[in-house]
Amino acid sequence: MITKKIIKSIIFSGLSFFMVAAHANDALLKSTELTSPQQALFSINNHRETVQFSRAMTDTDFSKKSQTQPVKTESQEYWFRVSGNDLKQGVTLDTSGVEALIRISPKSMHDPRLPVAKQSAPSTNLAIDLEQLEITTPSGKVTKGIEAMSFHANSKQLETTPFEKGTSAFKIDKAYATGRYQLKTSQSIPDKQEYLIYVLDKNSPYKLNMTLDNQQLFSGQNMSAKIELKKSGITTNLESVSGNIVSPGGKVYPINLTASKSGAFKFEEPLDMPFANRAGLWEMRVVSETQGGSSTIKRNSKLAFAFQPKTARVNKKSKQASPSKAGLTNAVNISVSHAGRYEVTGVLYIVDRDGTAKSIAEARTAKWIEQGSDKVELLFQKSLLPALKRGQKFKVGNIGLNDQSRMSRLQ
Repeated sequence: MITKKIIKSIIFSGLSFFMVAAHANDALLKSTELTSPQQALFSINNHRETVQFSRAMTDTDFSKKSQTQPVKTESQEYWFRVSGNDLKQGVTLDTSGVEALIRISPKSMHDPRLPVAKQSAPSTNLAIDLEQLEITTPSGKVTKGIEAMSFHANSKQLETTPFEKGTSAFKIDKAYATGRYQLKTSQSIPDKQEYLIYVLDKNSPYKLNMTLDNQQLFSGQNMSAKIELKKSGITTNLESVSGNIVSPGGKVYPINLTASKSGAFKFEEPLDMPFANRAGLWEMRVVSETQGGSSTIKRNSKLAFAFQPKTARVNKKSKQASPSKAGLTNAVNISVSHAGRYEVTGVLYIVDRDGTAKSIAEARTAKWIEQGSDKVELLFQKSLLPALKRGQKFKVGNIGLNDQSRMSRLQ
């Protein structure tokens, strides 16, 4: 009998998997500085009034932190799609650790004529009946499926879980060896019905590591990723790796991965996504395979990253603040590809004769800028300015740029 503890184990072991799609039709990789002006972009802030603000800072040593935040994930799982006919003929799966967890889920049959909201969900009668499953072990022994399982859960037992309707799951008994298994059903299921088979090889010594150097990217900015397979913590050779980048809407765009001398694979190219009209979460997904002794090691992985259209950039900026009746001003030159409301931020420093800088104030200015070039003035109010001592000077630094119309940080 399956227990709540077992169901919980199934849920948490597989919440991370997603379908890996297999087609693409748009260009993805291209060097560019600003998003094309011809591309229509989503806008939520169209206020035209210019606003300026400044405040005192108490930080004694303010420094701008890097926006680059590497992110890493480890995978001991893989997944693949098969048809109902494949399952009736027999499909293979590979394990390199004992007690691998297997899930089989019927997939919705996509109708391109219908919007996503109206796509039909798979019905429970498409669920794979584990009682009718035949398993051939790596030694060649053919068993009734449940005889090779340490536990199993049918679709009814998993109907309250986050998995797709009709999901069945089981764990291979630890008495059986690792290697290649075959699953075959005698069940009457539609030949063209698609199923997703998910394998969690949690006791395997092999882990696929994927690292993104930056989890926040702009159009034209380099995306850098590293994919490596480790066995008990030691990097081992990867024989085959393919990768895709997937949009928030589900479009799939292939990427080229280059093998390194260490056996890992790398990806480093500038991204251009002319079809992206707002900031959003994208995914990089990889599928890998290599031979590990008598076992074939298969691993899939994915990582999310934020992509934003590059609608403006800061050009040459003056680091020296100019005195005015209201205080000190610093003009920042901006190039804009899409009209909108932009905010410029900056920090005012007092710099001693020896070059030591102390932050004393922050200023922000938001204004509407049409396509082209414009100047945005930062104003540090007179009330915030102390008297300079001999050899000291004011300097403006840490210039930031935000697109308020599309709610994205550009610098």
